[in-house]
Amino acid sequence: MEPDELERRLEFITDDVLEHYKDRIEKLEAAEEARAAQTTDHRRHWLGTVLEVAVLLLVAVETVLTAVDVASKYAH
Repeated sequence: MEPDELERRLEFITDDVLEHYKDRIEKLEAAEEARAAQTTDHRRHWLGTVLEVAVLLLVAVETVLTAVDVASKYAH
């Protein structure tokens, strides 16, 4: 095998391998970004749920306090 031919084959193999790993790295990066986005969405969902529960608890406490206030006015 001639040195020039060997060099061309080596370049071809090297380029092919680099392209393969470049594609794999891009796929892995895309998967990581999707996972991060999903985690962020999941956290936002739970934060929204916690805030909704907090608001409902505040409304419940306000309702109870209003009921106690009205009852105390009628008790006297």
